[in-house]
Amino acid sequence: TAPAGEEFLRDDMITIALLPSANDAALALAEAIGEERGGETFEEKQTIFISLINEKLKIMVGEETRFENPTGLDNPQHRASAEDFAKIGEYIWRNHLQLLEISRMIETTVVSRDGSEYRILNTNELLEEFPAIRGGKTGFTDEAKGTLMLFYPVRQGATAIIVILGSEDRFGDGRKIIKWLENINSNGD
Repeated sequence: TAPAGEEFLRDDMITIALLPSANDAALALAEAIGEERGGETFEEKQTIFISLINEKLKIMVGEETRFENPTGLDNPQHRASAEDFAKIGEYIWRNHLQLLEISRMIETTVVSRDGSEYRILNTNELLEEFPAIRGGKTGFTDEAKGTLMLFYPVRQGATAIIVILGSEDRFGDGRKIIKWLENINSNGD
């Protein structure tokens, strides 16, 4: 864990937010974006970021989906369905493949601006077992339970977006879905 005040480049912060799901990295990224858009206090910067995200979500998935913080931590005002997350996944697939490439890394090292190195491990337990995974994101909160989004090839040129919400065993559930997809593909269906 990096000490408070440690500075990283944007792409390294994205890696830290994606692989170990570091909430402090998500907050720092949101703060930087909010500051670029004129926010002065931490709260203003976060509010600007959330406003930008929710505007983008309206375009992507409609009015029903709403985020209240950049971390995804429990908030009674958060609203999103598995279908909404699949649409968000499709948007990422079509527009930001570099995020999926980052999310496939099992581990990496990031270097702070002062030269300190930090080993970053991915929380996605399925990456080593299923090297065909094209990307994904893990999550967990007390209210949402285990969450998981995976991008998995199903046939030549096609990728399934798997969304698991509210799971007591997100990796076990993901494993079952991947094996089911592989079984369907091997049977030619």
